[in-house]
This record gives sequence, C-alpha cells and structure tokens, in this order.
Amino acid sequence: MQRIQYIISLLLLAFSTSLYAQYGTQKRADALFDKFAYVKAIDSYKKLVEKGYNVDHAKRRLAESYTYLRDPENAVIYYKDVVNQPDVPVEYYYKYAQALKGIEKYDEALKWLAKFEEKGGDLSNLHGAGKDTYSGNIFAVNPKYEVDTVAFNSDYSDFGAYERDGTLYFSSSRNEGVSIKRKYSWNQQPFLDLYAVEEGTDTITHKNRLSDGINTRFHEASVSISPDGNTMYFSRNSYYNNKRGRDSKKITHLKIYSVSRENGAWANEKSLSINNDNYSVTHPALSQDGKYLYFASDMPGGFGGMDLYKAEIGANGSLTNVQNLGDVINTSGDDVFPFINNEGILFFSSDGHVGLGLLDVFSSVKNESGAYVDVINLGAPINSNQDDFSFFLKEDGVTGYFASNRGENIYDDDIYVFTKIPPLKLKGHVTDSISKLPIPNAIMVLKDNRENLIAQVETDENGYYEIDIERNTDYQLTTLKEGYNEKKTDLTSKGIPNQTTEIIVDVILGRIPFIDETPPVINNIYFNFDHSNVRSDAQEVLDRVIELMLKEYPKMTIKISSHTDSRGSSAYNLGLSQRRADSTFKYLVERGVAPERIIEVKGYGEEQLVANCPNGSRCTEHEHQLNRRTEFLIISLR
Repeated sequence: MQRIQYIISLLLLAFSTSLYAQYGTQKRADALFDKFAYVKAIDSYKKLVEKGYNVDHAKRRLAESYTYLRDPENAVIYYKDVVNQPDVPVEYYYKYAQALKGIEKYDEALKWLAKFEEKGGDLSNLHGAGKDTYSGNIFAVNPKYEVDTVAFNSDYSDFGAYERDGTLYFSSSRNEGVSIKRKYSWNQQPFLDLYAVEEGTDTITHKNRLSDGINTRFHEASVSISPDGNTMYFSRNSYYNNKRGRDSKKITHLKIYSVSRENGAWANEKSLSINNDNYSVTHPALSQDGKYLYFASDMPGGFGGMDLYKAEIGANGSLTNVQNLGDVINTSGDDVFPFINNEGILFFSSDGHVGLGLLDVFSSVKNESGAYVDVINLGAPINSNQDDFSFFLKEDGVTGYFASNRGENIYDDDIYVFTKIPPLKLKGHVTDSISKLPIPNAIMVLKDNRENLIAQVETDENGYYEIDIERNTDYQLTTLKEGYNEKKTDLTSKGIPNQTTEIIVDVILGRIPFIDETPPVINNIYFNFDHSNVRSDAQEVLDRVIELMLKEYPKMTIKISSHTDSRGSSAYNLGLSQRRADSTFKYLVERGVAPERIIEVKGYGEEQLVANCPNGSRCTEHEHQLNRRTEFLIISLR
C-alpha cells in the first residue's frame, strides 16, 4: 500500500510543475482580460484550452475577448461550446445570439434569444439590440463595483467629480450663499458653478466655490488638470472677457477654457482655439501624459449629436491635429464626458450604444495597432435606466466617482462614489500534524462543485499556497503529499462581504503510518547536570543515528528536541536545553549528516518533563537524569 501511495505521489509530482505553469498562465490571462488587453489574453487562453486546464473558464473568456474585438466569426466558435456548459450563466445565451447576428445567422440568433428569455433573461432594457447589432458587451465587465451616494449631494444638480492630490472638484447648481439666484430656464435650477473641497468632506458651503475669476453667472463644469498641476481646463457657456458669445440664432454654446496656477491661485484665463460660437466644445479630459486633450463637440462633420475628439497639445499649450475618434466610439446619438485612466483607457458616456437606459458609461477597446475596435458597457450598478455620466477613476484603479439622475427627480443629478470589488484569493499554509513544521511541495488541487479543475499549485518552502478564486462559489480543496494522508477540505466563497480579499484555509496533514517496515528505534541521549557536552555513552547512540542516515536511510529526516530537569530558573534551563540541542546537531553534522536533513533543532527547557519532578518536589537523581535528555523524532524515512 505504501508503495502504491508513493507511485501515485510521484506521478502527481511529475505533473505539478506543468500544472503550476498553467495556473500562472491563467492568472496572466485573467489580468490581461481585466485590463482590456484582449489580443494578448486570447493567446494565453488558447494555451489553457490546448492543455485542458480550466477549459470552461478559458472558453468563456475567449468568446468574450473575440466579441470585444468585433470578431464574431471566432466568438461564435467558442460561444457554441460555452452555451452547452453545465449551469452556464444565462447571459451567455444572449451573447451567443449577438455573435450569431454578427455573422448574419439571424434565425439561429432568435432561437438563443428565446432561450435567454425562457431562462429568465430580460430584453426589455436592451434598446438598440436589433438584428443588425453585434454587441455582446451589455452585461460583462470584471471586476464589478459597489456604489453609494456622496454625503455632500444637494437638492439640486451635482456632477463632474474629479480628484487631484486630495482635492475633489465638482460642479453643482446649489445656490447657498449666492446673492443673485439666477435660474436656467431649461430645468428651472440655478446655474452650475465649480467647487473644490478636501476629499472626504461631508458639508459644502459657498466658501468652497472656486474664485469668481472662474465661476460666472453662466454654467461651469467638467474639470481636468494637467500632470504638472499647473493648468486646469473646464467648460463654460460662451462667456469670455465679460462678453457672451452667440450663434446666428442667439444660442450660447459651450466652450472650453484654461487657467494656469499663479501664486497658488488659478488665473490667466484663456479660450481654447478649438472653440467656436456656432457649436459646442465641452467636457475636457487630458491624457495621462498631458499630450492630448479629449473633448466632446457637435461641430460639423461628426456622426450625429455630440461626438468625441482629441487634439494634440503643443509645448506652448496650442492645440493641433484635431481628430474625431471614429465610428467605433461615436454614434448617431450623444457621446460625451470622456475620461482617460492611467492605463490610457478611454471611458465615456453615450446614449447611442446599446445600453441599460439613457446615457450609459462605456470603456473602449483597442487592438494591437492602437485602433479602437469596440466599446464595453460597464453594466450595473454603474449604469441604470437613467443618465449615468462623468465617470472618473482614481489612480489606485479601485475607487472613483460618477453621476446619475437615477431616482424620482430626473433633473437632480447626484454624485456617486464607487469601489471595485477586489479579486478574491484562497490561501493558507500546510503543516505536519506532529512536528507542526511547514510542508513544502504539497500539491493543492482545487475543484468547483461540478468537479471542474480550477487550479493545481504546490506549496512553497514555507508551506504556503495561494489561488485566485471566484465569489459565490462552492469549492473542494484536496491536499496531497508523499508520505501523508490525502485531505479534502470543503469551502465556499458565498455570502462573504464584497471587500473581503482572502479566504484562509490552513491544512494539517497526518503522516501515513509505516506499513511495509518498522521504523528504526533511536534511543534518547542524556546529559550531566548543568552540562551540554555530548557524553561518551551518548556518542554511541549518535554514531548509530549517523549510520542510519548515511547508509540505511539516506533520505531520512529527523527532528532534535532537547530538555532539562526542573532545577534552576526556567529562563536558564531554556538556554541550557538549546545548547544541548545544538551540541547534538553539531556532532551529527560534523560527521557527515547534511544539516538540511535535520529539520528542527529546538530546546524546550523544563517544559516537557518525563519524570514528574517539578520545582520544589523531592526527586531522585535518576529521575532528574531522565529529564536531562535529547529525543529524536523521525519525520520521514525514505
């Protein structure tokens, strides 16, 4: 039986390096997918499919990656397998139907849309998902978010939150402290002003308004600040040098202005060269390197209402090479509120792409050449059935802000703060039940409740392991190690708080008893009172240990434990016992035993008396001698 267990362990060990590498491939693929790097992610997921590792997961991600790259021909290949997976989420029926539309298999697409509804899917909010629409992106983006309103929202419109160096800028039509309360005829709310507060502030007053050099009697909103912090761009109705701009129909459009920081204050206002009295230019957003200004405009030559553009920023602040971002981004509707995160990903709001309601927030997808190829709806809870816009992601990539008019009053925009639900890890240590020492190279096999292999990894030299897992899933963890009994551990990630980042499962393995042979007996060695040197009688025992470890059992490992009697202080005896353990260790190593085969050398002082002779008791010298000893524990034999 022991030999069979040994052979099985050898086979597992032979494959463990390969499986660990495949787990690493999955981690890299998932990271690329979450960063919208779909071209690179596809290569890694294909390798997983070829190796037969977590195939269901890899095929889902392959299908979605091809969807986001606008490649329905390849997406269909993988969705066909995905929709036949057991317990597949219902949204994949919809995604498959959308991919089938992309290759003009409309009759088959209708069958899968019907199955989507049959299984509880809701098509009522998917406006624009007609037979000529190929978009599988309405449901899916990882990771998801938790959202909440900020404490300083008013009864009026608040939006456009933008954080820089701990200061939060936003736009609001609240009118506390304003002497002349002018209202905008379109929604009968006061005109918008820009505010700046310390992030985390709960209460806002008129003192938080930016200076009158920026705020005017018209609308101001949408801030973006250069990387060096010295230039701020913002939107305003056409009003510059105390003059109001109008087109031929007496309409005042939106323009972008810049101010520079001088002596700690914003000054030197300029109207950008891209502005025009005949159309709006608004919602400025800078690239992370500060070389490009993105903005929204309804200038002639676009695709519909408001389109997104970018312009190069010259050394002197001039704008050149204005480019429309193209029909992958822009639609016949309004595409507005651009934002560029520190990974260079464009986020924006649109009512022209397939969405959950009116304006929805989208992220963009670029191919290897840097061209936009698709957009991804961020889904609920960022998006709702109303307007969701002015998305901002902080540099930590975890938290940010957006605005929405969800709720009863559609004219009351509120600012929401969101936090990404972080990845979840399963981790822990594997230890020996007797020695309490870590077990390196133990094999950890994780399967879900359908027996699908999720991951297989080895513990490191400290007995530590970690595995990325999904939330709301039941798992079984199997721990294997040569010479130990297999152990299965059931666990779940269901019902844990969203901000929990780890589940710790420590595993204690018991050794397989020696069956085919009786382990050798190693006698204790003993010491004189208050001495740690190896006595001559002890040398005979130690020479036998050396013979066992060098000749009979060349892979045997042991643990050395040394002790004292109870005479003397506990602190002194602890040091004395450690010196006895060290002298034992030194004797063995100096005579050829490899030090790494002695896995622990520890003194216990008077803590583990074998003769019941505690402090103050009357004991014979023989009883004290039994306590002054070194013991040997065989950890592994072969």
